[in-house]
Amino acid sequence: MNVSWPFLIGAMAAALAFGLLLERTARLNLIFALALAAAGLVIILGTDLRRGWILLFIASSISVIRVDAGGATIRPDELVLVWLIIVWLGAFVTGKTKFHHLPLALPIVGTLAVNLLSTVVNSPPDKSFSLRSCGLLAIYLTMYLITVNILSENPRLLRKTPFLLLLLGLGQAIYSVIAIGFYASGMKLAGAYRAAAGIGVTASGGFQEANLLGAFEAAIALLLLAHLTLQTRWHKGIRLSLALGLVLAVLTMTFTRAAWMGFALAAFCMVVVLRPPRNILNARSLAILVALGAVFFLIIVPVGNTISGSTGGSGTGISDRLDKLLNFSEGSGLGRVEAQSSAIERWKKNPVLGTGTFSLPPEEAGQSKSGWIYSSIIQSLHDTGIVGAAMLLWIYIGALVAGARGYMKCHSRFWRANFAGVTLGWLALIITSQASSFLWLSFPWIYLGILMSWAENVDIIEEEEDASYYPALDVT
Repeated sequence: MNVSWPFLIGAMAAALAFGLLLERTARLNLIFALALAAAGLVIILGTDLRRGWILLFIASSISVIRVDAGGATIRPDELVLVWLIIVWLGAFVTGKTKFHHLPLALPIVGTLAVNLLSTVVNSPPDKSFSLRSCGLLAIYLTMYLITVNILSENPRLLRKTPFLLLLLGLGQAIYSVIAIGFYASGMKLAGAYRAAAGIGVTASGGFQEANLLGAFEAAIALLLLAHLTLQTRWHKGIRLSLALGLVLAVLTMTFTRAAWMGFALAAFCMVVVLRPPRNILNARSLAILVALGAVFFLIIVPVGNTISGSTGGSGTGISDRLDKLLNFSEGSGLGRVEAQSSAIERWKKNPVLGTGTFSLPPEEAGQSKSGWIYSSIIQSLHDTGIVGAAMLLWIYIGALVAGARGYMKCHSRFWRANFAGVTLGWLALIITSQASSFLWLSFPWIYLGILMSWAENVDIIEEEEDASYYPALDVT
């Protein structure tokens, strides 16, 4: 299967258009919409697991598309997963594929098990919702499992995942710019909206919220920065610098302070902790960083402020956000502090297993008004106690350790850059998730699956390094 840039860009556009069609159709007839989705999956995917995984990867970044049915929410990635599971099981039964080693299996299974156990033994305010949330978590953990198995089975596809990450990140960035342009001209398009008073248009891309796009683009920016640091073949000309500038501009327009801090801290680690052979502090790379800093403060911030002011917000929207980077005494910051303080007090009453998935009563959530506690660690501690929080930390730290080991085992600059970028991207996601938990979203689990698949197959992915630079993807 030969996959080119135009094909992948067309696939992203087609997936978005098809999803929007399904969403509109579902408002008229849900059964017909689901039948249309099933027919589309059969026609597009057939029984090709590789093509199916690429579509799952794309679908994980268009969570803005949703269909509500009977108290449940159906998203495109969930439909693709169902079909992938059916096809994978068929291939497994007929001996065409096998079950590969699943890294982090114990904490992954343990996270789901302790959520179910805590929900069953406790009495959350809405037990039915809590159990459905456990089911949703099972779906996303299955995406991790299916990602590791399909990528480990298909080395050529595995070697192309850095390119797929880059393409999807740039695709989201370009779409976000288009959505912002539409909004500024008075036309609303999914991907940009007014999030809060004093802030103009906010970029959300294909995600349902701006903070999710911010976390995603922070991870992509770190991948680009790693290749810029190690001066791989992606570094040719100014394309990499332009791509990084675009991604950072969209990251800025998400107004997501946690993602900003996640990117900044992870980039600092890239300089101080990993210390690659061609350190980012050499004269050439330092000049590039200074140039990027100048572009950020002299172009991105002023233009962002102008866009904010022209779309109903403050003319200093981004500057104000930067000034209040660590301000948790008002606005969304205050809401997070209130919810998390209440959650910690409730956890003290059930420290071992917590109080159940999404069990924070709305009346105790402060401005949050829901069971959402924002911080993934505090949410895990409240919902599943010390046991669940330990499982989550195991996943977080285990992935960082695996990524660091993969980095040290690599010999090529290209794959060292990939490991450095994606491992530190995972660190940025962890930091961002302390203000907006991503546990009930698919793309971080697929991202984790990519990182762990690399770590499990370091020798294999380096066999044909040069192929990873080509603009065409041959994953046969």
